Amino acid sequence: MSQRAIEAAQHLADSAAIARHYAQMGRVYLWLGNFEKAIDYLAASESALPVDTRNEDLAFPKRLRAQIASAEGRYEEAEDLLTDILDVSPITVDDNGRAATLLELGQVAEGRNRPQVAWQRYEEALRLDQQLETIEGEAVTLSHLGEVALATEDYAAARQFFERGLTLAKRVQRIGAIGRCELGLAKIEIAQGNYDVACTLGRQAEQTYDRLGLDQKIRDAKAIVRAALKAS
Repeated sequence: MSQRAIEAAQHLADSAAIARHYAQMGRVYLWLGNFEKAIDYLAASESALPVDTRNEDLAFPKRLRAQIASAEGRYEEAEDLLTDILDVSPITVDDNGRAATLLELGQVAEGRNRPQVAWQRYEEALRLDQQLETIEGEAVTLSHLGEVALATEDYAAARQFFERGLTLAKRVQRIGAIGRCELGLAKIEIAQGNYDVACTLGRQAEQTYDRLGLDQKIRDAKAIVRAALKAS
């Protein structure tokens, strides 16, 4: 992902490696909320590839384009792009693998208010995570399955997913998944009238998201704490 890696790829005239690294840098800026930089790196990634590029290599900028579209609420476009990518995604544990692509398709389905489709995508991703024995991937997928179950008010299933996900996420220190599970469990507790537990979990989620600097998630956690304190 470093500039040094890009320079090395340029020296070797490896267009696919250059495109991959530009796309990875674009993803970082997108995660930080800098859409302008993300779009710049998308253009650089696409420009690095020749006309006769393999579909496997085209997937690098295409994934970033899908992620930008999803972040901007253009879910149908994102879904079309990710579906194309899925056909060439390798069975690997990295962010370009099939499980990661299925996870992103699940998130897009949630954005389109299609919980059943999201559930199916996440279940497919979870099976691959377990097949590949990737604890990190399994933790993330479980946290998203928990959110779908929570949205449909299936609290028993949501609790199971969040608790399993939290255990695994803590084992590998996947901070985003830890926060998602803590916040999800807090929402379950407040829905079931367990206000003291909800308050504790909400504060834990707030601290977790503070480590990532995710302002909206911090506000969500604080809202749970306020609601729990008011109701108790």
